[in-house]
Amino acid sequence: MSIMDMVAPETEALSAILPGVAEGEAPRVEHACERCGGIAVTRDAWAEWDVSAQAWILSETFDFAFCHQCHRETRLVVRTLGTGG
Repeated sequence: MSIMDMVAPETEALSAILPGVAEGEAPRVEHACERCGGIAVTRDAWAEWDVSAQAWILSETFDFAFCHQCHRETRLVVRTLGTGG
């Protein structure tokens, strides 16, 4: 018996709501500027040093967002990406 024979059939089902996205799988998204639609955007955040991981770990994000395309404070909109890539 192969591993694929052990996979539950429902894991192969595609979502009726988002074509091309498997049921239970989160769709791929991008965050974009509300004003110009650009995706060169950033948000203010805090990162904490994790001694065991020896890395900065994102611990909090804040509402402030900035678009580096139109060079303004903005609000972010979330757009679902197509299934092409």
